[in-house]
Amino acid sequence: MLSPFLSVLFSLYLVIFIFNSVGIFWFGGLVTLDKIDVITNATSNPLYYLLNFNDNYSGLLTLFSVLVSNNWNSTTEMYCDLYGNNWPRWYFSIFFIMTIMVILNIVVSFVLDIYTVSLEEN
Repeated sequence: MLSPFLSVLFSLYLVIFIFNSVGIFWFGGLVTLDKIDVITNATSNPLYYLLNFNDNYSGLLTLFSVLVSNNWNSTTEMYCDLYGNNWPRWYFSIFFIMTIMVILNIVVSFVLDIYTVSLEEN
């Protein structure tokens, strides 16, 4: 049971890595401290400038924040205001659907399946 579970986790990592690379390409350098007034207007929290795609670690933090559904709509709104159009909504919506609605549900189903199998064996 461990091998299929690890393959699903690897697919989650692969999707996050691909979206991080695309995010760095599209949004890299977009969020800076000199644009703090736009960030504060979009999110009402000035610390959202830490959710950026300026480097790999910040991009992974941003995508993890969206993955755990931590005000992902505020993050999307901030990027739409900074980018000047609604294309970031597509980016974050596709990421949300692929990771949360598909892959994370598969991960949870594997965990529940492993749990029920281990209960039946005991």
